[in-house]
Amino acid sequence: MKEDKPVDSYMKYSTMAFEMAVTIALGAGLGYLADKQFGWHPYGKAFGSLLFVIIAIYRVVKDFIKPK
Repeated sequence: MKEDKPVDSYMKYSTMAFEMAVTIALGAGLGYLADKQFGWHPYGKAFGSLLFVIIAIYRVVKDFIKPK
């Protein structure tokens, strides 16, 4: 069985952190657009951020429990 090199492990986790940040920022951006479009002022951004935080955490957990 091949072991991961330390650099591969660092790249995997730094990529995962970047994906989480982009996912959450996308949710906040969509929430901001919903605030402007529908007049849901604090709720659109809050709901969008919360929903996309849950999605980001799901993706990370799914990646951790993936069989090797």
